[in-house]
Amino acid sequence: MQTRPFDLCFVHVPKAAGVSVIEAFGAALGERELVERGPNHALFGVTSRPGFRFVRIGHETRVQGCLTLAEYRQRRAQCFVFAFVRNPFDRLVSAFHFLSRTDLPPLDLVDRARFILPYAGDFGGFVRNELRTDEPTVFQQIHLRPAYTWLCDDDGHLLADFVGKVETLDADVAEIARRFALAGPVLPKLNATPHRPFAEHYDAETRALVARAYQRDF
Repeated sequence: MQTRPFDLCFVHVPKAAGVSVIEAFGAALGERELVERGPNHALFGVTSRPGFRFVRIGHETRVQGCLTLAEYRQRRAQCFVFAFVRNPFDRLVSAFHFLSRTDLPPLDLVDRARFILPYAGDFGGFVRNELRTDEPTVFQQIHLRPAYTWLCDDDGHLLADFVGKVETLDADVAEIARRFALAGPVLPKLNATPHRPFAEHYDAETRALVARAYQRDF
């Protein structure tokens, strides 16, 4: 059992199974007490493990007072940071369809009108137009931003201790649970948006544009 102060910190990269991971680890850790809440983060004490805390850093960075991973790591030396990422081809398709929905938070609805609705569901047209430049304006939308921006500092150094993949989600979650002697978390499928297999959305041109735009994620 962990006795000295220690944090298990999850960084939620959007459209990378984050809602399911938070739900699974919350259940596996058991009873928790909210210790601190900020605009994009929450810190919980774990009743069964004195000194052990579970931290969630979310991806909403459009409001004042957000906590970055770099700031958190400066604050907490005793921590283990993990996150999940996803094949950028797949993640972009998922984000496009997610942002096509109408049941979004207000800031996402503004971005939906700006970046998504003009294409009327035409993913190929969206990619050809929005990712044609070296610094796409569409990266202002948090679900479309490259994943590395949540996990690296300004110099590009990775700040997470463990980066799992959506493609190997069950095995990677089990590995983290093993390291911290947690009962196997059960991963519910939450916040998913239905769409055709991601590969069917691409041709040679759009694959090349996405490969260039998200090259650091790849």
